[in-house]
Amino acid sequence: MKIALFGATGGLGEALLPLLRNKFSPENVIGLGSKDVDVKDAFKTLGFFLNNTDVDVVISLFGYNFDCLLHKMMNAMNFEEEMRRVIDTNIVGNLNVVTSCLPEMRKRGFGRIILVSSVASSRPIMGTALYSLSKCAIESLARSTALENGRYHVTCNAIQLGYFQSEHGMLERISPEYQTKIMERIPLKRWGKVEELFNTICFLIENEYVTGTALHISGGADL
Repeated sequence: MKIALFGATGGLGEALLPLLRNKFSPENVIGLGSKDVDVKDAFKTLGFFLNNTDVDVVISLFGYNFDCLLHKMMNAMNFEEEMRRVIDTNIVGNLNVVTSCLPEMRKRGFGRIILVSSVASSRPIMGTALYSLSKCAIESLARSTALENGRYHVTCNAIQLGYFQSEHGMLERISPEYQTKIMERIPLKRWGKVEELFNTICFLIENEYVTGTALHISGGADL
């Protein structure tokens, strides 16, 4: 089984890559960063899959965030540039990956596509409107992909990712005061571990009857 992990060069992706390689063997797991494939570019993304027609599993872990309150966005420095980058990376990037990998998966009659969303899509926090919007689009893309490709044994799911340990996740951008408030909303009273993300991905790879879902991995923070 050949796996392509997009977003493997930083944060959770960097921690997830060796776990995948240990289970599926190093030669069967391709770790990709923005320097390897610019997912914002449809032709470069398609080129990767034309050169790697045997990819069975695609994990889309990349993303970009721009925090700003809605009423301040128009006056924010580089607002238009930042807005475009969020949309191009999170929405267009995932669309490029999905549309590029599907033809070969449908031809072979097997495929697993795993997109990464966020708990912010169902329970946003102040200042994350643009990011939350992009994650909602990812979940809609997962449902549409599952609907159109299930007959070819190609599944597509989104993972609503919660807050993970600071050395792997995005907690370093959040103030200690607000981290305390977030922790109060998590029934398990701890941050997620990369091993738990890995186990979830393996579950989605192995279970064909799970498709079109937005699976919460949040310790209950979205309840």
